[in-house]
Amino acid sequence: MLEHPDWSQALRGFIPTHALMRDAGMLWLAAGILGAIVMPHNLYLHSALVKNHVAVRDDDTIGEALRGVNIDTFASLGLAFIVNASLLVVAAAVFHASGNVDVDDLADAHRLIAPLTLARDPKVPDRLRLAPGQYRRVRYTAAWPDSARGTIKIDPVGFDASPMLVTLNRNDTQTQVVAAEHREAQAATPAQLASASAAANTAAVPTTPQDTMLSGRFSTFEPSYFTDGKNGDQLAKFQFSFKYQLHLPDDPRSRSFLDNLYFGYMQTAIWNLSADSVPFRDISFQPQVFYYVEDTGWKSPLFTRMGVAAGIGHESNGKGGDDSRAINIAFVQPTWEFGNLSDNHMTLSPKFYDYLSKSGNHDIADYRGYVDFWSSTAAPTTCNSRRRCARARSTGTAASNRSSPTRSPN
Repeated sequence: MLEHPDWSQALRGFIPTHALMRDAGMLWLAAGILGAIVMPHNLYLHSALVKNHVAVRDDDTIGEALRGVNIDTFASLGLAFIVNASLLVVAAAVFHASGNVDVDDLADAHRLIAPLTLARDPKVPDRLRLAPGQYRRVRYTAAWPDSARGTIKIDPVGFDASPMLVTLNRNDTQTQVVAAEHREAQAATPAQLASASAAANTAAVPTTPQDTMLSGRFSTFEPSYFTDGKNGDQLAKFQFSFKYQLHLPDDPRSRSFLDNLYFGYMQTAIWNLSADSVPFRDISFQPQVFYYVEDTGWKSPLFTRMGVAAGIGHESNGKGGDDSRAINIAFVQPTWEFGNLSDNHMTLSPKFYDYLSKSGNHDIADYRGYVDFWSSTAAPTTCNSRRRCARARSTGTAASNRSSPTRSPN
């Protein structure tokens, strides 16, 4: 998605055409993909699982087991199809769209992503002596490869610096942005830097016409994890989540309502691994629609950055009838970050909410309360490898989450 593939063309490619039967290369490629997806070991594995799970050999039990294995088989093959199709889409977006149609193996692909050599500004002395409070910017340049497109990760080798993600725009609108950033790079005093930065920030932000329904919209939401343990039963708990930006703004700095409206989804499950049928003990489905900005722009000496989220959320166990449990809430969640965001820092984020409805959970406020409190601390660690003296620092995070009930349950 970072490479902005043409999804309409990608979906059209799944429709068989007469050219498939006339072109031997296309036919062999299609057969190879089909063989990679419909994997024999997948079918054999599920057959063995059915055999082991059927304790009573009667028609009803065998029929129920076969229905279950059909669901497992189609789900696993569907996932394998998504993975294989994604590989083809990424290859087309990265190589074919940039004119590199002769990529036949990994060696060809590796040559297209070879490291770049940065050239240091020759006007800057080899050694710089800075007084306390003084700064100096050193400019390094390199020509982008013609094959480079879309969002690119820059990982400096030999520098104790974090990697960066940049969007490479080859449209005519990029000239104005480059000129503003060049003036910013040449600034020699704080006043000149402030003036150049203001000019760069007011320059038109380039957009790409290839933004589609999926490109650049998905991002992380709540923590995703899998853990298991044993205290009587062998239980596993896992959670996954994502958020989807409903509208991509022309200006990423926009704080308007529609430009920062998200759909979020989180699912949490408790899985009993020790029971005979390995059932799920509890599942919670939590879709949300909310407004979110990571940086409100509010400044204070008390914090480094403040973000905010506000919206409505639903949570249910996915069951019907007497077993149904569901709540709907409205919430506001400010987030304050303290310290250097690229170094040691702390995050505090209380979530205040009220219940719009409580189906089957009329006393849930006595247990869950009206406030969740999220806190985390992050510290950098230096990663070394045999080939690199220093690599970009990664961040280790410790987090805690607490709900505050209004009173103890009876």
